[in-house]
Amino acid sequence: MLQHGFELLAGKLLMLLRASLALGYISVSWRHTRVVFIPKPRKSLTQAKSLRTISLTSFILKILEKLIDRHIGGGVLVEKPLHQNQDAYRARMYTETALFQVVKRLEKCLEHKEPPENVGSRRPVAGGSSSCLGAGSYTLPLWVAA
Repeated sequence: MLQHGFELLAGKLLMLLRASLALGYISVSWRHTRVVFIPKPRKSLTQAKSLRTISLTSFILKILEKLIDRHIGGGVLVEKPLHQNQDAYRARMYTETALFQVVKRLEKCLEHKEPPENVGSRRPVAGGSSSCLGAGSYTLPLWVAA
């Protein structure tokens, strides 16, 4: 149906998506997700790691996510680049990279017998030394758009 009648629905859908963003509200029906477990080939079904999960969500929400992603990746990040320690939307930057950096800073703090409470913070804490500061905060890229 959408393939043949998209021209008729596009204006209404765009209005709906814009209203959702303007109001900061996601419809309850869009938020409904169904999780399906699919067994991995040649694996025993007695362990959770033998299953793949697939989340089935509203196609309208998926459209909205893609539009926001395109807006952030192609517009906002050009005007307001991310902090050097931010891993989202950067090539070859992964969660493992962020975790490695935090662990490395923690090890450095332990080595120098300094308190690790400043790891991951950009703001100095009273009495903290500079060697444990500056791991950067790993925030959602949507905050860049604000």
